Amino acid sequence: MKNLNPLYTELGNLIKQRRLEKGLSLEELAYRCGLHLNGIWKIEKAKSEIKLSTLLKIFKELDIKLSALEAIIK
Repeated sequence: MKNLNPLYTELGNLIKQRRLEKGLSLEELAYRCGLHLNGIWKIEKAKSEIKLSTLLKIFKELDIKLSALEAIIK
């Protein structure tokens, strides 16, 4: 499975970095967001597209502001 567009790579990196800063495992983040472990792993590795509703759950749990998307898009 190949990586998706660079936006997903940057988004995955942001999520992984914040998850690690908060000391959360993939399992813990998945549980808190009501998602499957593989889903979080694929998002962090840019192996999967991400729905807005999923992104919002993850951002809320990791205290990431939506303005972080603006920095990634530029």
